[in-house]
Amino acid sequence: MGDIKERLLGSYDAAEMMGRQGISIVNGVAEAFTTDRPAWWDLAGAYVVQGAPSGVEAQAAAHLDWKVAKAPLYTRWGVPGSTNEPKLVAVPGYSAVVRLDTKRHLGVVRNSYELIQNNVPFEFSDVLLEQGAKFESAGALDGGARIFTLARIPGADFNIGNDEHRNFLAVLMAHDGSGAMLAFATDWRIVCQNTTRFALADLAKGGTGDGSIKIRHTKNAAARIAAAKTLVQNTIIHSGHLQAKFRALAGKQVSRENVLTILDRLFPKPEAGVSPKRHEKVLEQILANFESNDGNAYPEQRGTGYAMFNAITNYIDHTAPVRVTEKRAGQTPDSIRAERTLFGSDATFKMGALAVLEEVVLAGKREFTLDEAFEAVKDNPLASLDGLLGD
Repeated sequence: MGDIKERLLGSYDAAEMMGRQGISIVNGVAEAFTTDRPAWWDLAGAYVVQGAPSGVEAQAAAHLDWKVAKAPLYTRWGVPGSTNEPKLVAVPGYSAVVRLDTKRHLGVVRNSYELIQNNVPFEFSDVLLEQGAKFESAGALDGGARIFTLARIPGADFNIGNDEHRNFLAVLMAHDGSGAMLAFATDWRIVCQNTTRFALADLAKGGTGDGSIKIRHTKNAAARIAAAKTLVQNTIIHSGHLQAKFRALAGKQVSRENVLTILDRLFPKPEAGVSPKRHEKVLEQILANFESNDGNAYPEQRGTGYAMFNAITNYIDHTAPVRVTEKRAGQTPDSIRAERTLFGSDATFKMGALAVLEEVVLAGKREFTLDEAFEAVKDNPLASLDGLLGD
């Protein structure tokens, strides 16, 4: 245990542990993979394997066959103003979570915290495959602090006219004590590679404020199968819900007054005394995106609420400035933006932006009925209204 203690107190080269997309890199090896083609988080396309692996194969392909353990936690403490050397003092009630292969400190948890090893999200995702999902990618972030698997749900894909959307289900597990194992769904618009997270359940049915739902860790195979089936069904149903919203927005032209209202709500003017230049630059970029209409790829979308939403997400995903902080040393602005889009504040902001557009453009119609959602996916045999309601 002494070796672990020494490494806990030592420093780590951030560039060694943080890859191009926040993907963990150990000894020059990226702890990630994608299948067949680069996934939307992999801007470089560097980690592609052929075929759709099983959970066991996926874990090995992502180089995640390592374990974590709890280690004693210490703090260096000295009396202020004293000339005595500070001493190491044990922190009661808490432990450090440590990777056993690199001895890297991943987080701090209570002693009662139950560790979940890397095989668990892969075993769960394996059951998703039996329900029609296809592995897209998997990997570790932040030096192994977070593990993710990503599965495409073909039955949840849809088009707005000829504008193609693909939908994915992500399972995210944290070793740093930051939360339970979560699942969330993300829509990917191919023409500009914009992403939008959508809720799998509302708060009353186990959903979270950012659209995720918690997955209870269980060794019961039947329970895992039931949970996976519900997740796939919910992804299909709720993608239909998202499709209904997009179609409604695509059918409404946005007035100049509405454009100003939307931008005012999402990007408030700076306080008095603060230079307005940055704020003006943001609005100029979004309005330029709106006017461009993705290079007029789909002329019928020009000037609609749907085009306005795409202009906003295009800015957030590809143009919004990012800060390369000390914690993110070794990452590019594009890599930080990609991670933020998937797991951070950008995902929540875009969900809020969609709500504002529904309220302003659709005159307050923010809730879509189960019938509307079901209508959008009625031809999919996996879809069921029961799936929407969860366990």
